[in-house]
Amino acid sequence: EYALVQWFDANSPRDAVLIEASGRRWAPGPNGPTVVDAGSDYSDSGRISGRTGRATVIGWFFHEIQWRGDNDSNREEFQRRQALVDSAYISGDPDTVLNVMRQFGADYLVVGRVEQVRYAGLMPDFSQFLDVAFESGAYRIYRLPRYYEVGTS
Repeated sequence: EYALVQWFDANSPRDAVLIEASGRRWAPGPNGPTVVDAGSDYSDSGRISGRTGRATVIGWFFHEIQWRGDNDSNREEFQRRQALVDSAYISGDPDTVLNVMRQFGADYLVVGRVEQVRYAGLMPDFSQFLDVAFESGAYRIYRLPRYYEVGTS
């Protein structure tokens, strides 16, 4: 994943926001995706953000609590962010992914080793509706499509 970090550091603006795994691990279940491991701290979650200084939607849950305070409002917000990030990876719905990215101003979505493990068998083919910004083997950084207005004469 070093290549992902290097590319992101060299090719994204300093104020870029990215989506990467929330830290929870999911598996297919009889009624849809199910959380099988809720542990998110002291893991590789937030690794691209942490190594490049770019913002991510949610880092380590309890680090957020430590820095921002342990109260109901913060817990609700961090849980909301985890749920939305997870939904981007497991919903299978392009509109959900795009809405989550736009809601947080994220131009990039990471699919690296951590995402492949934490959302195994659940991720859609992001290349069907996001641009591939960078690829290294099976790892990718996707970007929201860019649309430009073209003048006509």
